Amino acid sequence: MAIARIRITGNINRSMAGVYQNIIDHVRSSRKFKAAILEISSGGGDATSSQILFESVRSLNRDKPVYALISGVGASGAYWVASASKKIYAMSTSLVGSIGIISLNPNITGLLEKLGIEMNVYKIGKYKDLLSPFSAETSEEGLKNFRESLNDVFSVFRDNVAQQRKISEEEMEIIATGEVFSSKKALSLRLIDKIGSYQDVLDDLKENEKVQGAVRLIQPRRNFISRIVGGLVYEFLSQIQ
Repeated sequence: MAIARIRITGNINRSMAGVYQNIIDHVRSSRKFKAAILEISSGGGDATSSQILFESVRSLNRDKPVYALISGVGASGAYWVASASKKIYAMSTSLVGSIGIISLNPNITGLLEKLGIEMNVYKIGKYKDLLSPFSAETSEEGLKNFRESLNDVFSVFRDNVAQQRKISEEEMEIIATGEVFSSKKALSLRLIDKIGSYQDVLDDLKENEKVQGAVRLIQPRRNFISRIVGGLVYEFLSQIQ
């Protein structure tokens, strides 16, 4: 019998989601793991990748208890992932929340004009160049449609959190503003269950869920080139110390 310890750090993207999805699925299907602790330190990432990890964690939590610890930052898509857990903890210095969606689109037409560069755009489809950095014209109708698409994605995020954390629609109007909160504020808003350390999470998990066994850290395996380079760097540093 063992408890899986999974660290999710850095930007959440499709590649990362695929790797951690495999790890989470392995923990769910393995008989030796009876529970899992997610250690999360991330500012989020793209919505689809975050939803993939959310669904994986939620599926695992249906079969085995999952407790999450936000260490550092657990914001945006990272909080989305954490919300799939049975309980969420955060360290006293952590930042939590940022429930919202953002899309950044630079426009460099002014720079090109100063440089004397003319960009010719040939398109098929009324709004095909809506988000192009080379397009000087913006369609209000196109932007309205795009904002509606963003709102649809936001609604999935917001509703998942509301359902998992049992927060009312009225309360979510206050919470889901894209704001990040201190652990103390997040606790009062019921975004987390307790302020504590990793040891607190482990102790509570064992007591509440009646699970025992050694904790096994499961992390992504570096590819062959990374392992070779890492080994060479370690050898070099060992020689100069």
